[in-house]
Amino acid sequence: MKKNILERISSGPDGLIEELVKLHKNFDELKIENEALKSRVQILEMNSVLRDQLLSLNKLDINEGYPSQTELDISSSQFDNAGFYELEEDPQGNVFRWTMSTGASFIRVKLNREANLRFSIKLGGVHESVDIDTFHYSIDDNEWKPVRLDNYVLTGVIPSATSPNTVIRIKHKLASDYVPSEQGDKRSLGVVVSNIIIHRDE
Repeated sequence: MKKNILERISSGPDGLIEELVKLHKNFDELKIENEALKSRVQILEMNSVLRDQLLSLNKLDINEGYPSQTELDISSSQFDNAGFYELEEDPQGNVFRWTMSTGASFIRVKLNREANLRFSIKLGGVHESVDIDTFHYSIDDNEWKPVRLDNYVLTGVIPSATSPNTVIRIKHKLASDYVPSEQGDKRSLGVVVSNIIIHRDE
């Protein structure tokens, strides 16, 4: 390259100008390549920062700031005419509600729904005419599923929700019911509910 430059210079002013133009062009190309390289380095650095931030987010507990469970007040008005009958009280002063044999409830909870939740329904009693094994539930209009029964507690899974919706729609149905017609009561009764707890599925 040095030899070529000397040859052009020795060939006169025209050769020198041509060589200077060529060098200027090469210098401009090097500047462009350098700027492109700097941009790529900045992008890599930004990607590295974003990756670190995402890793930090993944380490956060999505339930942070939320309680692990919430106990629903069965006497609350949210259960009035929503798959449940009116509030009643046993001789010991314990309150309860009969469910309808088929119904739907809208329950508001203060729990994080980004992950699955679970409900536990404590039964106060089941009449012999009601087949508890036919108790099925549906959450937010998803498929019907059977509940698990253990020591008079019905349990089931509440699927996660993508939206920050704190209202859960729970539908239930039974293949049989109890109609206490001998008492002049024409209600189609399901099961006696004394307590409902919504908690994390852990």
